[in-house]
Amino acid sequence: MKKQPQIMRNFATPALQKRMLFLSLQREYKSKDCFPADKSMLWRWSGHTFFCGNFCIMEETDMKTDAIAIANYFVDKSLQDKTAPYQLTLLRLVKYVYIAYGFALALLNRVIIDKRFDVVEAWKYGPVIPSVYHSFKHNQNAPIANKASILINEDESGNMTFCTPQIEDEEIKQVLDFVWGKYKNRSTGELITILHSKGTPWHYCYKEGCNIEIPDEMTRLYYRSIVVNALKNDAK
Repeated sequence: MKKQPQIMRNFATPALQKRMLFLSLQREYKSKDCFPADKSMLWRWSGHTFFCGNFCIMEETDMKTDAIAIANYFVDKSLQDKTAPYQLTLLRLVKYVYIAYGFALALLNRVIIDKRFDVVEAWKYGPVIPSVYHSFKHNQNAPIANKASILINEDESGNMTFCTPQIEDEEIKQVLDFVWGKYKNRSTGELITILHSKGTPWHYCYKEGCNIEIPDEMTRLYYRSIVVNALKNDAK
């Protein structure tokens, strides 16, 4: 296996250094899983993001609300809410993030993930945003206790600056709180059934062996129908 690539430091600006690093990582590691020499952390290239353990490197530094921030919010909720009957695992986390993204499309008419880095795909076990999966997969089936951090800068001396993405938008927080309250009492099996049911975006897009993208509009229409039906039932 190849060793972890060295960060390039011989270019005039940090921005150019970072761009050259990402070109190098994409060329060497795209579609591969590779271990550094000490074999202690898994590295993987996916789109515009390079993942290692519970942090990742993003090519852009203009931080918007993204899927990692949403996932981190749910990690905080799981640690704070002592009434939740189920521990937060990777399988539950990716489902919470997708459901939140869906309800935000329906309720706020907003895409709350960053489409430069985040895409929704139909995987075997449901809708998945790969950036979330790769940032937290080192937890495997264990409860998630730590949030994911992002490397946002590396200066000419090799000093790295990290941040932990978080949700600042109050409207988005309200949607995430709603999702947590509505689904925290559902078992993992129930969450799988909900997202795999006939008529769901996953049902229409999933193809065995292929991680097919689920269009935003398909998810928007599906969750908007859930909201409309809920309002109709309340009116009865």
